[in-house]
Amino acid sequence: MKHNKISRYLLFTFVVLQSFSLGLGYNRLPYFLNYFFDTFLLISEDTPVGTSVTQLLARDLDDDKLVFGVVGDEAKKFFAVESETGVVWLRQPLDRETKSEFTVEFSVSDNQGVIKGKVNIQVGDVNDNAPTFHNQPYAVRIAESLSCSSSSPLFKSLPGG
Repeated sequence: MKHNKISRYLLFTFVVLQSFSLGLGYNRLPYFLNYFFDTFLLISEDTPVGTSVTQLLARDLDDDKLVFGVVGDEAKKFFAVESETGVVWLRQPLDRETKSEFTVEFSVSDNQGVIKGKVNIQVGDVNDNAPTFHNQPYAVRIAESLSCSSSSPLFKSLPGG
């Protein structure tokens, strides 16, 4: 009879441990769904401040509420993230001639764990700077006999210039 009680007790302990490992305290972390974490995101330098430039998408298999963010001081100067929707918007003007690309780290949390992902953001050029010419004036001679399909250079430097 003693042996019987011990068997039931051990079986009961096993069931409690098994149910704990299947549901209580187990959390699956969220993950990003966006393609640009593997490639890059292109944002034109003439994008107005306050414009939504993308939306972070993530999934949590436990259906926990997700909170989005941006990591790092420099990234926070240029980009902000709406924590509930993942909408990313521009906080400051971009200038490709000053900085042509950023590596920005975004985060998603299910309040039990945080996942971070880096995005390479390329700043698209807009023809916003007029060309400058040095050593002016320029003198160019083009031969009248030169055809449009000629492989000769269209112009060449003159002596002394």
